[in-house]
Amino acid sequence: MKDSLAVSIEALSWIELRGYGLQLALSSALSQLGITDKRVAREARLLATETLRRKNLIDRIVERAIAPTRLESLKLGVRNFLRVYTLQTKLRGGENEARTIAEWGRSVLGWRDLAPVEEAMGTIPMVQIEELLGGISEDERVGLQTYHPLWYVKYCIKLLGRGEALRLLERNAKPPPSYIRVNTLKARDIDLLEELSTNRVKLSKVDGIDHVYRVEVAKTQLASLLAHTRGEFTLQDLSSSLVVEVLDPKPGEVVFDLCAAPGVKSTVIAQKMRNEGSIYSIDYSGSRMRSMKTFLRRLGVTNAEAIIADARRFLPLNLQADRVLLDPPCSGTGIFWREPAMKWSTTESTVRRLSRLQSALIESAAENVKTGGVLVYSTCSITIEENENVVERLLKSRLGFELADATPRLGSAGLKGLKECQRLYPHSDEANGCFIAKLVRSR
Repeated sequence: MKDSLAVSIEALSWIELRGYGLQLALSSALSQLGITDKRVAREARLLATETLRRKNLIDRIVERAIAPTRLESLKLGVRNFLRVYTLQTKLRGGENEARTIAEWGRSVLGWRDLAPVEEAMGTIPMVQIEELLGGISEDERVGLQTYHPLWYVKYCIKLLGRGEALRLLERNAKPPPSYIRVNTLKARDIDLLEELSTNRVKLSKVDGIDHVYRVEVAKTQLASLLAHTRGEFTLQDLSSSLVVEVLDPKPGEVVFDLCAAPGVKSTVIAQKMRNEGSIYSIDYSGSRMRSMKTFLRRLGVTNAEAIIADARRFLPLNLQADRVLLDPPCSGTGIFWREPAMKWSTTESTVRRLSRLQSALIESAAENVKTGGVLVYSTCSITIEENENVVERLLKSRLGFELADATPRLGSAGLKGLKECQRLYPHSDEANGCFIAKLVRSR
């Protein structure tokens, strides 16, 4: 546990210092500390994830305990230790472990660094959360109770209405479900399900999407199983499989997957095409594309070519596609339950900036669709600015495109009258929040 504490503190510090994602931060922390024990890595991930999930409430508790000292005035390692300490002793019922965790903290960071907050460590378990919620607005209280920034609380209420927004925010405050997709390029459902069952994994079939299952019970780490190493299944949210179902690629067609890295959707496309035809998986990041090539090989994809290019500009391909999938960079407001660090780095200005980028990307994507072809636009965001507004602008500027029904339909209709589009939400669909629009080029 002491090693897990050290790794989680280091990972949280990398996230705060460099803006790393959780996976990169954990990898960096494990490498820096020379730790290879997978049990330590799993526990550190849990500690870091749950600390990030509740970060605003945790910070409010710590600030009450260290007042008048400001949290940002503390050393980076000390403040992240206090965050994990607060999670364990105050929010996860570990008051009896406070002395032990404090000892581990002193061992990890040193007595001298923790000396200024020794008194605060005794105060944190005694802070009354109800007192923290007094004298603030209702929206601020909801943000602290559901662990979301104030701007996002207000946005959800405006978007969905108070009742529906509260259900979304409350669901976001809990861990998401896990799903797997059977890779039929390498395995059959029946064989894989039997193998997973022997490894104490219980699954339930997702209606409406072939080869996708929800993980009900997993007594082992799915990513450590041999079947996963062999590429016979992938861990992915059902929303990413649904996007490819809407795209509906056929064997023998030409498909462009824009902003493709890390390549999950390219593998689903290849599976539906039975490795027949051509997939051009395009992304601007050289490092991400190198990882993607390895991923494609592991899953047995042979009809995809990874190309490094900026999808906002003319692509280095002298052809047009039967189908184009554009899954652009987005704010991630639909995956806050899965990537809680994003809650604290995403702002309203982030949404506006990305909306402009998305409009440039969809205009470029439209250039690459042949007459009679299909363009599917999807994001893992729930904001109107990144979704309906982007599609509306395209329809106004490109008169040859028309909306088609985004089927199969697992979610609800798009907003602003774009009923052909489809939206998924964590609270109503047990999936990542996402938006899907299907457009056909008629001329």
